[in-house]
Amino acid sequence: MSALQDQADGLRRLMAKTPDRLIAVLGSGPSAGASSVTRNLAAALSQCGQRVLLLDQHAYRFEASGEGRFTLLDAGLDNRQAQADLIASADCVLVVLEPNPASITNAYARIKKLQYTGAAQKLFVMVNRAGERGAATRILLNLAYTCEHYLQLDVGLAGVVSNDGRVSQAERLNTTAVEAYPDTTVAQDFLAIAALLVKALQSAAIALPTLPALSSAAPVSRQPLAA
Repeated sequence: MSALQDQADGLRRLMAKTPDRLIAVLGSGPSAGASSVTRNLAAALSQCGQRVLLLDQHAYRFEASGEGRFTLLDAGLDNRQAQADLIASADCVLVVLEPNPASITNAYARIKKLQYTGAAQKLFVMVNRAGERGAATRILLNLAYTCEHYLQLDVGLAGVVSNDGRVSQAERLNTTAVEAYPDTTVAQDFLAIAALLVKALQSAAIALPTLPALSSAAPVSRQPLAA
């Protein structure tokens, strides 16, 4: 049995001991900032009154701090079956993308692969490091429409995180923007996404909410992305 399989089995045994909800966070690519998003969401969930277990799956290891009702997995998606099975077992998968064409295309490819593994039935997407929020919102809407049009797949829209250098600055201080800069827009972005995920996962049925602010966003062109 491989080391990765041992770790996956160990995580399943850990999860079996608690009623935690498992959220797998997956980037559209290595530069999407999924690890940073995972850490900040863990801090935001904690500030929302949730107990959080944070797990790191990179470099074939798991790192945990605390234990509680929500487990966040900083995940990777590749051809190793142990990883695919672990992601597929999550209560929901959050795909993180950036507001650029390559990241959007990669996110769509990730979603198609998640659909193949069976994890896409509980799928959310978010835009990280967004400059103009209206444009980021339209990216999410168009991506969701494309998934519905080509994949017959409903995708939950988790939200938008602003581009703010204080996220990286907090990482250099070995903390998160949510903890170090709680009054900033970026910290509030993470808190809003955390609150949305808590609400969506409170019931056995996974709700797929739309963004609360979409009603005030500029109209979106209902044109699917190229499949």
